[in-house]
Amino acid sequence: EKEGVFILEHDKRKSFNAPEERKYGDTVLSIWVKE
Repeated sequence: EKEGVFILEHDKRKSFNAPEERKYGDTVLSIWVKE
């Protein structure tokens, strides 16, 4: 079951593993889903 969603905004130049990544200009919005 999904308990919550964690949103992390980080520099797109950094390597970051996430279930979903959305690019907005110079930043990448990584959406994490806690299971």
